[in-house]
Amino acid sequence: MRKFREKQLKFLARESDARNLTLRESTRLEKLTSEMPDLGELMNFEAMSLNLLRETAVEPQLDSSFNARVIRLWRVDQQKNGLKYWMPAACGAFVAILALLSIMRLMTTSTPETWKNHKSEARRVDTSNLILIDQDSALRAK
Repeated sequence: MRKFREKQLKFLARESDARNLTLRESTRLEKLTSEMPDLGELMNFEAMSLNLLRETAVEPQLDSSFNARVIRLWRVDQQKNGLKYWMPAACGAFVAILALLSIMRLMTTSTPETWKNHKSEARRVDTSNLILIDQDSALRAK
């Protein structure tokens, strides 16, 4: 029975620190404190220690520009993360452009003499002696 009363006293003592007790709870706390003075003194000492800690708590003093600095750092971080995200795609596009430019350069600088040396290329046919038929003249002849 004593353990139950001790638990009840501890509970009511903690609750009295956290909120205002009802009339019934406060009378029960007073009754338990008078029945167990040693435990009541311990609870009072604990409550005073907590109050002392609350009073001596240091509140940080923030600059007026603190929020602006935090927001600026967050934006810089977001930009860095965006660059890290798109960097592989940008490098791949750069390599693809270089490959296309080099292929175009090779195609425009090669001459017919170099074409003759390659066996895998198609032959060039001399078209100077071919007769060109105009579609209009062919229709008039009929």
